[in-house]
Amino acid sequence: MNNEKELFDLYIDRGNARCVLRYPFLQDGKVYATDAHVMICVGRDLCDGEYSERPEGLEPPNTSSVIPEPDTDEPLTRRMLEKAMKRAPEENACECPECKGGGLVRWEYKDRLYEKHWKIDECPVCSGSGRIDSYTPVTTQFSIHDAYLCYHHLEVLKQTMNLLQVKTLRLLHVSNSEKLAFLFGVDGKDIRIVVMPQMRNDGLDKVRII
Repeated sequence: MNNEKELFDLYIDRGNARCVLRYPFLQDGKVYATDAHVMICVGRDLCDGEYSERPEGLEPPNTSSVIPEPDTDEPLTRRMLEKAMKRAPEENACECPECKGGGLVRWEYKDRLYEKHWKIDECPVCSGSGRIDSYTPVTTQFSIHDAYLCYHHLEVLKQTMNLLQVKTLRLLHVSNSEKLAFLFGVDGKDIRIVVMPQMRNDGLDKVRII
């Protein structure tokens, strides 16, 4: 599968406190990657990499309990996502929280004689650009049939479409009180995507996707 590593990297968190969630893992003949908020499940025959049922000797979670049964089938297009995301322009271009958009930070060093030294240098978080894609202040909620997603969830879905070179996902389940999860699929491929919903927050702007 093209862009396989990049695809799984969208769904894991290298800094996750649960070490097992830092790696894709093999379970029930499929490869999973998850950060406990989003998850992708890909048929093993679509993957070229080598994956373990116990990455780094760790026991992964039982994923079957969080995957809803499909009970609907609607298109979710990249155009629909992009149109909704443009309604939150402040989350499209975010100022680096470390350097406040300036691109430079002051480093301090104390030597063995307890003398302090300072240096102005490139911000290590944004590499001097002043902006950081992974930092998106939450100002907007996006709804699909009255269940909610955040901007970051939409970005993951859009990048997934780009890497898979598809323009449409299939909405297979909408999060509800019985199963708190969205389920998406890809036409003709053994791929499932699970996204945990957000609780409704009336203090945030609302943008409807479907």
